[in-house]
Amino acid sequence: MTCDSTMNSAKTGSATANVIQIWKKDHDGKWTIYHEEYEVKK
Repeated sequence: MTCDSTMNSAKTGSATANVIQIWKKDHDGKWTIYHEEYEVKK
């Protein structure tokens, strides 16, 4: 899954970010986030 997001910081203000998540289904059939990363765009 990928999406665009806005991150806010008291020190640096607001910045847009691209969020990438990889989900896996475990042996019980539940979905769990396997990997997550953020790419902040200035």
